[in-house]
Amino acid sequence: MTDLSTLLSVIQSLEVQLHQPEMRNNAELVEKLQHNDFEEISRSGQRYDRQQTLAALKMENSHTQIFSDNFKLTIIAEASLC
Repeated sequence: MTDLSTLLSVIQSLEVQLHQPEMRNNAELVEKLQHNDFEEISRSGQRYDRQQTLAALKMENSHTQIFSDNFKLTIIAEASLC
């Protein structure tokens, strides 16, 4: 198994890349980074699947900066790392 701190560092780096407008607007890159079963839960509690997320990113025209911190990683099942 990969060291959790190393795995967190990789995941955090990829997530922060997606906060940049030039990356968020690159549909090909976002499609590569998101798993087919990707789901996201917004601050409001709304759940979005991969297709909804990709569609929303294509419609974005704002360059609002996104800040995130306090990243944490919890393994919920060993199979989830495969």
